[in-house]
Amino acid sequence: MCDEPHDNCESHECECCKFGPEEMERREQKAMRQYGWFSHIVPEDPDSPLNFNAHTHGFGVTFDQPDVQIVLPLPQKVLGHVLHSLADKIRDEDYKMETGVPVEGILHGNYKVMFVKAVECDRQVFRMILPDKDGNLEQSEQQEGFADQWVGSGDYREN
Repeated sequence: MCDEPHDNCESHECECCKFGPEEMERREQKAMRQYGWFSHIVPEDPDSPLNFNAHTHGFGVTFDQPDVQIVLPLPQKVLGHVLHSLADKIRDEDYKMETGVPVEGILHGNYKVMFVKAVECDRQVFRMILPDKDGNLEQSEQQEGFADQWVGSGDYREN
C-alpha cells in the first residue's frame, strides 16, 4: 500500500482508512515534531511475507539511520513499545543499528532482536527480526511462522 490513498478500505482498517489522509498527515507532522519519527501499520499488506507491515519514517532524518520494518503481526501497543524502545536506545545510548548482530535492551527479558536489510515500498529499511518463543533469531532455528520474517530480506535463505 505504501502509505498512499487506496480503495480497499472495506477489507481492512488501517489508520488512513480510519482517520482519513488529512488527519493522518496532521498526526505524522505532530509525531515528527514530538519524537522525530512516526510509524505506520499496514495490517493486510500483500507485499509483506506475513501480510503485515509496521514501519517507521524519520529515522534517517532524526537519527541518521535506516527506517525500521516489523513484519511479524503484533498488537499496536506492543509495536509502539518496541519501536519507542529502539528509538530510545538509539537516542540515549548512541546505538548504531547493524545487520546480523543480536541486540539486547529493546525487548523485555533476555530476548534479543536482529536486523536484516529489506525493501519496503521501494526504500531500503532494516527489518527487525523478532525472536520466537524460545528466543531463537536465526531463520534455520526459528519456529514456524517466525522464520517467515526473513522472507524477502537480503539475508533470506531457502530451507
